Amino acid sequence: SASQLDNEIKQIVERFQEKETEHTWSGFDDSLTRLIAITRGGAVLYEKNYILGIKSLRQPIINSILTERTKLSGTATELIEEMAKALGLKFDALSEIFVPSIIKLCTRTKKTSLIRAQKCMNTIIRICHLPNLIPKFKEALQHQSKSLRNCAAEWVRMSLEANEVGDLNYYISDIEWAIRQCASDSSSEVRNISKQIFEIYKSKFDLRLEK
Repeated sequence: SASQLDNEIKQIVERFQEKETEHTWSGFDDSLTRLIAITRGGAVLYEKNYILGIKSLRQPIINSILTERTKLSGTATELIEEMAKALGLKFDALSEIFVPSIIKLCTRTKKTSLIRAQKCMNTIIRICHLPNLIPKFKEALQHQSKSLRNCAAEWVRMSLEANEVGDLNYYISDIEWAIRQCASDSSSEVRNISKQIFEIYKSKFDLRLEK
């Protein structure tokens, strides 16, 4: 019920009142694992309560995503992915809060963090259909981190595939900028993805090319 959900989240909020230390982090991890179970178990049926509850935990979740403790970061990243799967389009209400931290993870040198962040963002793009993330990917394409630029190029490509032309129209200048930027990137991987982006762009926006 909605009141059970509120109580569960209240307990988790209380747990996170403590500072992350060697002694508390595994308790944080347990709380996030519990949130994953609640999310999978249909908590989003009480959508308003769920989204308000998650918003009340925004800082602990962000801190957990960005912690150097790989296990805790992995659990927090998995939680975001589960939210996206459960909420679909309605994840838009939370994307502004959590997506920047997932993007930031892609600058990390730890391979496991990078793979998890990629998987999470891929799920968000495919399931939630949020073309309003494209400006964030545009920004990421200007980062000095090669791994982040590789990810961002792939996310632009996936966003073009996952969204309808009508929804993409508003972001057309960002998409065209991304194609040009990727084409001249120092990373050959980014340049290759640029060609793929351009092919999808051509098939979706053929009228613009004729102008």
